[in-house]
Amino acid sequence: MRRSRLVLVLVLAFVLVVYLTVIKQHYDSHNALPLRHPAPKAFLSPDWLLGGRVQFGIMFDAGSTGTRVHIFKFRVDHNKKLLEEFFKAFSPGLSAFAEDPPQCRVGLLQLLDFAQTKVPVQVHGSTPVFLKATAGLRLLQGDQANRLLNQVRAEFLASPFLSSDQSVSILDGSDEGISAWLTVNFLLGAVGGTTASVGTLDLGGGSTQVTFSPSSKVRPKLTSEHGGGVLLSPCMSPGEVGTWQHDHVLYSVRGQRTGEGSVFEACSRRVRSILKDTVRAVEPQQQFYAFSYYYDRAVDIGAIDEGRGGEVRVRDYSSAAQRVCAGETLSPDLSPLLCLDLVYISVLLQELGFSPDSQLKLARRIRGVETSWALGATFSYMNL
Repeated sequence: MRRSRLVLVLVLAFVLVVYLTVIKQHYDSHNALPLRHPAPKAFLSPDWLLGGRVQFGIMFDAGSTGTRVHIFKFRVDHNKKLLEEFFKAFSPGLSAFAEDPPQCRVGLLQLLDFAQTKVPVQVHGSTPVFLKATAGLRLLQGDQANRLLNQVRAEFLASPFLSSDQSVSILDGSDEGISAWLTVNFLLGAVGGTTASVGTLDLGGGSTQVTFSPSSKVRPKLTSEHGGGVLLSPCMSPGEVGTWQHDHVLYSVRGQRTGEGSVFEACSRRVRSILKDTVRAVEPQQQFYAFSYYYDRAVDIGAIDEGRGGEVRVRDYSSAAQRVCAGETLSPDLSPLLCLDLVYISVLLQELGFSPDSQLKLARRIRGVETSWALGATFSYMNL
């Protein structure tokens, strides 16, 4: 009888231990700390809101010539609004470290430290950080790009910010163009309103994007081309020597006699042969905003103010190209490859269907925010 009671007591004790264990596990599962690096679909968790209405997002733009970090501060409610942007850049680009990926840590850590000073400490762990690489990494060979991206993933996971493997990737040329278009039109108030949208022209170090919303009811059109082969000797005066640096490699370029016509004419023929059948005409009756190298070269020829931007006509590029290619020196500090740059821009715009009198608006910033793909991509990845 005593043995039966003892067995019964032991069984009841075992059942009680099991029950308490299950209850504890259930309680812990409902009170567990959130994962520091959840999947991207969790990016709209209410925990991300500071004061219930403000949210931060960090976007690294890994371009061919440098890496730039954008820290965006949003008001998140029925009518989203960008409250503020912080920006910092580091050179050279990630592709410069293709042979030794760990060396890119110095620049990344500087930019991450900058981001930590701009995002309130209490929301570090709930603020998403992304890095999207463009043409510089698209053009790398073999697994060089993957090794660089894995290095970035490791640095992001060690940071206080929210990230996952999907947070770091190469941005497709089409997405780059559409994101830049979204950035510009959002800043102009042309997204979700009655204001007519504008087209965008982006010319970077390794690719160009042309994006616009056509008059017919179809998706926004985009042309994205990689242009790495136009640095050719006919675009320099015979005997002239210039240098061009890309990813820490210094190239020497020497001008060469073309046999007929001027340097401008020879360069135009070569560039036109490269661009022929590779770009599609746009609808130039729309207003277009241009940035990146369009902006920089307009500054070089004195067509716009470097700080304020402005407007240019297509003929401004071509007339400046003729003068520069003929030997006119606009400034001793300008690159001897300026002739090539101006001819390339002129021919590209002509192939896109712009007339010599077509007017372009050049803006480096709109309402204090840089005109790049970064803001549009942040909207997309954060599902705002």
